[in-house]
Amino acid sequence: MSGHWTAADLPDLSGTTVVVTGASSGIGLVTASRLAGVGAHVVLAVRDESRGRTAAQSMVGHVEVRALDLSSLRSVRAFASAWTGELHILVNNAGIVEHRVQAVEAGRPTLGGDVLNGDTT
Repeated sequence: MSGHWTAADLPDLSGTTVVVTGASSGIGLVTASRLAGVGAHVVLAVRDESRGRTAAQSMVGHVEVRALDLSSLRSVRAFASAWTGELHILVNNAGIVEHRVQAVEAGRPTLGGDVLNGDTT
């Protein structure tokens, strides 16, 4: 091993299931690709499934795409409810792009993607 850790230092992750949020671009895309390349079953948890499928086509290994919009509690619940089997690694990569207050389906306001409990009026 060199003095600096690189993706080449990843161990064989065969038999490991990994969820990577925000995996359709940027750091999430690279992370998912590297993990799939060393044998992990990687689930690309993305807001835009079309972009996720495009990203998955660029990867070698066992990858799948599932919808997950972290700014929507309904989407988070649906993702979690549909999950079966084990999950070994969760890479929480998805970030906030906009900083705006908005109402979500449960009537709770959000700032970016984070649910706020208080009243924003």
